Amino acid sequence: MMTPEHRSEALKIVRRLRKLAPDPNIVVAMTHVENMIRMPMLDILKKVPGKSLAEKAALIGVSRQAIYAWEHMGARPNIKQSKRLAELTGLDAEIIRGKAVKK
Repeated sequence: MMTPEHRSEALKIVRRLRKLAPDPNIVVAMTHVENMIRMPMLDILKKVPGKSLAEKAALIGVSRQAIYAWEHMGARPNIKQSKRLAELTGLDAEIIRGKAVKK
C-alpha cells in the first residue's frame, strides 16, 4: 500500500507525463493511472458494507476472485459492477472505473 507521500509523488509524475505526452492514447492511459493512484480499489472496497469478502462479493454481484483481481492485480470493475459499487458506497461510478479524474 502506498503511503500518502508516495501517492503524492506518484501523482506528480503521472500528471507530468500526461502533460508531456504527444499521443492522445498516452494521455488516456495516464489519466487511468492517475485515477488508480487517487482511488485504489482497496479503498473503494473498504466502503462496501459487509464483514467478509464473501458478503461484499454477494452484495456487489461478483465472485471473490473478481474482488481479489480488483485489489491485487490492477483490474477495475465493468460498467454494471461500477454502478452497483456506486450505489453501495456513494462514490461516482466513473471514478470507480478509473475513467474520470476528480480534482
